[in-house]
Amino acid sequence: MSDPTGQISALKQDIVDLQSKLQFQEDTIQQLDSVVVEQNEYITMLTRRFVMLEEKISELAERDYPKSMEQEKPPHY
Repeated sequence: MSDPTGQISALKQDIVDLQSKLQFQEDTIQQLDSVVVEQNEYITMLTRRFVMLEEKISELAERDYPKSMEQEKPPHY
């Protein structure tokens, strides 16, 4: 037969180890969550800037600039 006191001690140690691992995982998940939130905010900001640049490029393209050099009248006209 095995020693019941030894088994209880081993089980207690296993529980302590599991609790430590769980706490570590919870801390890691919290850190990862913070990073995801920060990256989401950054992506949102970049998306806004990209849209603004697209709008600015569209505005510039809509001006009366010739579409190509072939459409531009020579200077002697």
